[in-house]
Amino acid sequence: MVWFVALVIATTFGTYLLQDPQTQNPEAGQSSVERHGLQSSSEIVSLFDRLALVEETPQGRNLPYRWNAPLRLAFAGVGKSEQIARAQGIWREAARHAGLEIIFVERPEAANLVLHFAESGTVKRVAEDYGAKPVADAGRYRAYHMNRNDDRGSILEARVIMDAALDGDSLARSLRHEIMHALGFPNHPAAEVASVLAPRGETLFADFTMLDKILIRTLYDPRIRPGDTAEAVRGIAPVIVDEFLAVLKSGAVKGGNDPKAAARQRP
Repeated sequence: MVWFVALVIATTFGTYLLQDPQTQNPEAGQSSVERHGLQSSSEIVSLFDRLALVEETPQGRNLPYRWNAPLRLAFAGVGKSEQIARAQGIWREAARHAGLEIIFVERPEAANLVLHFAESGTVKRVAEDYGAKPVADAGRYRAYHMNRNDDRGSILEARVIMDAALDGDSLARSLRHEIMHALGFPNHPAAEVASVLAPRGETLFADFTMLDKILIRTLYDPRIRPGDTAEAVRGIAPVIVDEFLAVLKSGAVKGGNDPKAAARQRP
């Protein structure tokens, strides 16, 4: 399947370099917001802006991109049953944070989202078969993502290609990183930021952090509508983040809770 950029289609492509991440997290016990000094709404909104609001449409408008339809997920390639089961659980978690419906389908042809487990050493070739552009030193990359977007801020399809040798926490780290890209965050923050998107190498987070949940909740808040410009989103994003932080600081939401639950607990 070859993907291309047509007049009204914007396609984004991202990669993640996995460096045998370890399971330990020396900063466990603190919220990710506290841990890395993202205490203020303005800092989080600024980060959201850098991660989600830089895509250009063929018309030159700057839009956020997100899913505006249920996810229909299929698996392809050589994934083992335990890998597929683990991936299903992680995708369910991500969909819950975004407030998206997710449906597992048997055939990739019926899916708008495909997770392809490729044999080791073939990840780059499989990604290119899907239409990915070659990248420098791509032989070391063990996971890719590709999104196909329309010109009004909607993600239409996504493909995630992963090394089938990944399992356990390595699979969780890599997949959550690529899921953030697939949900509409094409860019990476600085390494010190407490996010699964951060290029932290061996200390990459295995779970979505509180900051990740705030970012996802902001992008998928219903007050952000398909076709909203970056300027419109910048107007509402501080309100969304402030509301979440108020609930978080009240103690009503703990680190592992669903951001949608936070929205329901607002005064």
